[in-house]
Amino acid sequence: MKNDPPFLILIHNAALLLALVFLFDLLITNRGAKNFRLWRVTVGFLLGGIGIVVMMTPWVLTPGIVFDTRSVLLGISGLFFGFTPTLIAIAMTAAFRFYQGGIAAWTGSLVILVTGSIGILWRKLLHRPLETITAGQLYLFGLTIHIAMLICMFTLPFNTAQEVLKNITLPVLTIYPLATLAVGMLLINRFRREKLMEERARNEERLQSMVTVLEQPIQSAQEFLDFSLEEAIRLTNSTIGYIFLYSEEQQKFKVSSISKGARAQCDLPNDATSSKLTETGLLSEAVRQRKAIILNDYTAKNPLKKGLPAGHIQIQKYLAVPIFKGEQIVAVVGVANKTADYDQTDVLQLTLLMDGVLKAVEREQAEENRRQIEERYSAIANNLPGAVVHILDRELRYIFSAGEGLADLGLTHEMLAGKTIFETLGSEKGNQAAEHYQRVLNGEVAHFEGEYAGKHFIVHAAPLRDRQGNVNQILALSLDISARKQIEEERQKVQAELQNLLNKSEQGRRALVSVMEDQKIAEEKLRQINDELERRVQARTLQLSVANKELEAFAYSVSHDLRAPLRALDGFSGALLADYQNWLDDQGKHYLERIKEASQKMGRLIDDLLNLSRVTRREMRLETIDLSDLALELAHEFQIQAPERTIEFEIAPNLIARADAGLIKIALENLLGNAVKFTGKRPTARIQFGRMEQSGKAVFFVRDDGVGFDMAYANKLFTPFQRLHSEQEFPGTGIGLVTVQRIIHRHGGNLWPEAEVNKGATFYFTLEGAS
Repeated sequence: MKNDPPFLILIHNAALLLALVFLFDLLITNRGAKNFRLWRVTVGFLLGGIGIVVMMTPWVLTPGIVFDTRSVLLGISGLFFGFTPTLIAIAMTAAFRFYQGGIAAWTGSLVILVTGSIGILWRKLLHRPLETITAGQLYLFGLTIHIAMLICMFTLPFNTAQEVLKNITLPVLTIYPLATLAVGMLLINRFRREKLMEERARNEERLQSMVTVLEQPIQSAQEFLDFSLEEAIRLTNSTIGYIFLYSEEQQKFKVSSISKGARAQCDLPNDATSSKLTETGLLSEAVRQRKAIILNDYTAKNPLKKGLPAGHIQIQKYLAVPIFKGEQIVAVVGVANKTADYDQTDVLQLTLLMDGVLKAVEREQAEENRRQIEERYSAIANNLPGAVVHILDRELRYIFSAGEGLADLGLTHEMLAGKTIFETLGSEKGNQAAEHYQRVLNGEVAHFEGEYAGKHFIVHAAPLRDRQGNVNQILALSLDISARKQIEEERQKVQAELQNLLNKSEQGRRALVSVMEDQKIAEEKLRQINDELERRVQARTLQLSVANKELEAFAYSVSHDLRAPLRALDGFSGALLADYQNWLDDQGKHYLERIKEASQKMGRLIDDLLNLSRVTRREMRLETIDLSDLALELAHEFQIQAPERTIEFEIAPNLIARADAGLIKIALENLLGNAVKFTGKRPTARIQFGRMEQSGKAVFFVRDDGVGFDMAYANKLFTPFQRLHSEQEFPGTGIGLVTVQRIIHRHGGNLWPEAEVNKGATFYFTLEGAS
């Protein structure tokens, strides 16, 4: 073989390399092996072994200067297998090249290092899946590494390098890029086969998961969603996940299901919570962008992230997928911490799985609703006293019959089903009823009376329509009025007897006329009294209107005219303290400080009085309000105002009432504010807002563990300017609880306290219309 032409020797060497790589392709395990590091080391040793084999059959240009296809192997190794396998192969082939010796030992080792490094660098800069590399790109890669190999020849003595390049340039640039192309295409095909096999396995697993989920018996919608979430986590090889239901009308998320792994590793509350679209980060982006959000490096900076709650498990990788119902997003499913990167296959798997899950839940809920409706209608139809319900088709055949009155007539549904009204009622009565039913078939509602088995019935008949709006059935409700008929006959008899008595007794008639005249006189007097009362009401209303205008004028005067001198007192006393403090003795400074404090207190009193006036005069606008949300908002504001304090707010959820939103907010602000103020001396304050039942009515309460008070003085709480604590101990004007009482009274409710010194206080209140 040594005497063969160099082209033939290099082709043999390339063929050997190709055969060895083909054998490697058959023997090597899948890239997705569980022990990925061990797999890479194994690949490195196999590639190094292949390199040594091809180096044992080289083309010897001159003693010590040999050429083989190790450059092809190492370049392909760096490109397709990465750093660790290539580094092992470089070390093995370089060691064997030194073992071979010769003047080009260092040059050969440099070629090994350069070609392997170019492959690794090319892989790093590629930024695309290896299986998508084209034949042209592989050929260009092979040309690049072998041009670099030829450049390495200049590390030989210059005359030797010239002679080497003269002999090897053409065969190297002809054969080696083609060998690189052949080996690369073999590996690309291998990777493509692996990807197809992985995709098929994932599709089979997804189908199996969907079958498993959809075959799962639905005990409850929540249990089914929890089971489906765990299956979605397993299907995407994640460790934690969640399902958030979403309302596009309210733009709110509600936690529907959290995986067991997340519950076990997160120090978060177990009860379901809700959040607004504007308050969330990546979760809301899936809704805003209306597409899946993939983040395979959660630690990197990202403008979409808003951080995690305290106690939340750390996130490395994240995928959120919106689930649609028609054009609306109804849920967002999220999974996290997959070992590999999330991709569009995971998006498709989650979308298909959860779309089927939500549809199954909807079907189950629809079936449950249908069952409940049927039970409800059946209960109504079978328990209407003395009534019979029929459904007739267009041929006036009975297709449904029920009701208490059915048994009283000696009939059953089975006896009537399939018969016409003519067979049941007879020809004459059947024709009379048919005239009315024909109107119903024309789309009208009919009311008529009939008789059957000696009983009198009043029949209410209405049309039932199909999906196209055509009348296809008749709903007839027959009510037994036999007792009413009997009463009517008896009433007519009594009237006849009365008429007979009136006809026989003229005196009785005159007495009756006299009574009627007296009644007319009384009615006229009552009308006059009502007219007088109406005039008085109008006059009183006018007086109240004038009083309100005067009160508004007074309020305006207080808020504008009275404030000016107060500001002057405050400002000039401050100026005196600042500019003439060296001219004043301590007593004078004390007097000015007292003037300044008194003017400021007067200003606060004016503000509180104006607020009390507005509360009394403003128009009430009742609406349904969530007091829990309102209290949470106020609690958040109080915590911001006192960041140095530790205040624990316990606010019960779903406290609903009908009230004026503005007034009830003022009331809650005063009650919660008093609780915050009078717990100020405690290191940790505990404030509760909740509801209880008392005599069948909803009673709301605000409770604190502050200084409390003596109930013997409780009557002073709702008197303006009356206070149970000194200004130095707890500042205030004594108007707040008066304002709260007037707001509660305006809502038709009551306000009362319970307290004990140093054991806190509780203020209870009711609201008319609270639920």
